[in-house]
Amino acid sequence: MSRPLERRPSPGRRYIEVGAGVIRTCEPTIVPGLLQTPDYAHAIFKGGRQLDEAAIGRRVKARIARQAILDRDTPPQLLVVIDEAVLRRPVGGARVMCDQLEHIIKMNERPNVTVQVLPLSIGAHAAIMGGFVILDFASPLDPSLVYLETATDGLYLEQQEELHRYTVIYGHAQALALSPDESTRCMESVIEQLRG
Repeated sequence: MSRPLERRPSPGRRYIEVGAGVIRTCEPTIVPGLLQTPDYAHAIFKGGRQLDEAAIGRRVKARIARQAILDRDTPPQLLVVIDEAVLRRPVGGARVMCDQLEHIIKMNERPNVTVQVLPLSIGAHAAIMGGFVILDFASPLDPSLVYLETATDGLYLEQQEELHRYTVIYGHAQALALSPDESTRCMESVIEQLRG
């Protein structure tokens, strides 16, 4: 039985990825939060929202703290499809972006992390309308759900039709993306260009 759409998550659900066994994320605009460096996250919050430095600092600290799930003894599988445009947008400047790309490359070497780049050459694609995260849980009592981050909050989509639609979108994007090794080479090429 599908649960109703929940439009405003309670504070306890905000970091629900802690209980996920598999996290699939697709991002056409920014590096996913679980892969962001502190400097990149700071630049995102500073550039996109009207926050003072104290508020930005709190958000960056919370975002980096969430990444601890990837260092657990039994971490979730993190499957990332990221648009090449994200890699080429120098958020925070060339140095911050180079550090960010090097971090993604290092994370892509982990057995529980797979990063694939959607090349610009494919043009429009199924996930171009916005980023999303699909959270899959081990327990059948905890059905999968989709998380959408907005400028002010986040939405959890829990209806089966919505989950199916985003799963199909993710599958299409992943099929068009470069392999993890090709994706690493793409990021290395962008780093060289930024440093050149």
